[in-house]
Amino acid sequence: MNAARSRMIDDTELDEIERDLDELEALLAQPKRRRHGALPAVGGGTITTKPKRGECLVPRQAAFARAIADGLKPIAAAFQAGYRSPNRMTIWRLMRDKRVVTEIERLQQATREAPLS
Repeated sequence: MNAARSRMIDDTELDEIERDLDELEALLAQPKRRRHGALPAVGGGTITTKPKRGECLVPRQAAFARAIADGLKPIAAAFQAGYRSPNRMTIWRLMRDKRVVTEIERLQQATREAPLS
């Protein structure tokens, strides 16, 4: 009974499907291309992608490090640095950032070495 049934898909269509699947697998296996510059945004306009920051601090992080080096407590230092509503998580992230910690140590070392006049 099964042999009497005609197949719904013939061999040429199966070969075409196999080729399409192989082509799709090859496309998915390729590494994703990174776009630099602006990407189109929903509703018009563009979204720019920023390159990763190197070893430099953002101005707000630098201001936070200066305030900590001057002797302020972390929450007060974050307010002075320009963070709108700092909380313990914000402070925790700032104090774990190696760039911020390095800047605090550098500023504290500079104030210890500076002559009092």
